[in-house]
Amino acid sequence: MIKSFKYLSCFIILVGCLQLNKPFQNTKITSPISNSLNSVIYIDNIIGVSNKIDLELKKRISNKLLKKDILASYKYFNKNSFIVKTTLVKYNKKNITKIIFNIVNPSHNNNRLEIILTNNKINSNDVQDAISSKLSEFIERKVLKLNKNKFVKIIEIKGFEDSKKLENIFYKNLVNIYSLNSIQIINQKKIINDKIKNYSSIRVNFNFNDIGQERVKVIIIWEILDNNGNLIGTIKQENIIKKSIINYVWEEISNKIIEMSLSELNMIINL
Repeated sequence: MIKSFKYLSCFIILVGCLQLNKPFQNTKITSPISNSLNSVIYIDNIIGVSNKIDLELKKRISNKLLKKDILASYKYFNKNSFIVKTTLVKYNKKNITKIIFNIVNPSHNNNRLEIILTNNKINSNDVQDAISSKLSEFIERKVLKLNKNKFVKIIEIKGFEDSKKLENIFYKNLVNIYSLNSIQIINQKKIINDKIKNYSSIRVNFNFNDIGQERVKVIIIWEILDNNGNLIGTIKQENIIKKSIINYVWEEISNKIIEMSLSELNMIINL
């Protein structure tokens, strides 16, 4: 009975620590073009529909794009944004309704997508979902021409001078999680042999700062660079955890660190 109580106590303490400290959330993301004021896709007002449908459809389109890690907004834009101009056209003689998208950008060729509406019902949730899905796929493949498989070179992982074991666990988890999310980690040899031109580089810096005797503040800064070595984005994460559990639950902690940075990393890489 005493032995069982010891095991139970350890479990409660461990779970309590993890819940108390929470997963590593992204506390700060900085990038020259990774915020709403510099959105990649700007969804302009839709001509030919009511204000209600205009807002509903713009929200759906924006959400579909964001799920693909493509920055989008119907509120903010800048001179570099791709602007989605939309018009609903009804051909009464043919009893056909079309929604026409023109995606324009001063530095790129314009793209056009036309969708014939099922039963002419733009106010249907299913129809709006179908429109949003088709447009987001079109923007991803035809407009931005995004590569599903992304290549990343890890320049360095710093901050583990006192524990190479923790660094090795982090790197192993990084490779595994990235591979599940269509991100392939490459080295300089593969870049040369396979003549890979489009890739990003990442520098990860860990800081472990003591807070008293029992706790440590872990700060992680991810620097993402393009293949020319130019900084294109920074992700900052931080959390406070108990010193005594780091070595025992580092597998889970490092997994959470990587998972919580993935969305922003994809957005920055896709810019």
